Amino acid sequence: PAPEASEGLLPWKKMSCGTASETDLDRAIQRLGDNDPTLTTVSLERYTCPIYEEGARALARVLVDNTFLRILELRWTRIGNDGAKDLAEALRKNSILTHLDL
Repeated sequence: PAPEASEGLLPWKKMSCGTASETDLDRAIQRLGDNDPTLTTVSLERYTCPIYEEGARALARVLVDNTFLRILELRWTRIGNDGAKDLAEALRKNSILTHLDL
């Protein structure tokens, strides 16, 4: 089942691979890039589709300047070594994120 939406948590829906999940990822990246103060937690571990290195790279780009995201959950997303390196580099510049679950 999909997680309940709560304050600061993007309500990810469990869905099959394809356009719908890509749209949700794109929307999260857009909100993070816009520095949306209501988005403090992003949990991609509930995805039925992995985001791979490309998704991690896109997240890394917006995390550099984001000042509101506190929790990022990426278990089971298959970001790979290069995706993890991109996130690590971004987090050197981001002192706001306090919890990263890989």
